[in-house]
Amino acid sequence: MVGKNDLVKQVALRIKGNKNNVTANDIQLYTELCDTLADVIIDELIAGERVQWRNFLTLEVVTRGARKGRDPRTNEVKDFPPVKSISCKISKKVKELIKE
Repeated sequence: MVGKNDLVKQVALRIKGNKNNVTANDIQLYTELCDTLADVIIDELIAGERVQWRNFLTLEVVTRGARKGRDPRTNEVKDFPPVKSISCKISKKVKELIKE
């Protein structure tokens, strides 16, 4: 599994060119960049906006309608209210790259 720190180090390496050019300040800067990017995306989703990152992914908040369900232990029918969820669609380009 790749964690946030691993991703930040990979970003720093790709921008700086090689491992010897990456400093602790660079890691801190790119960590702040990644955190800010995540915050902006979350803020846009909260505002009801669709976030589209071309050739990567599209995120949007969708509302699943109210439904009826059954409690398997008691067989009681219950009403479940509408629920907000995030829809994530991966771009065709990424899907093709993964298939290779």
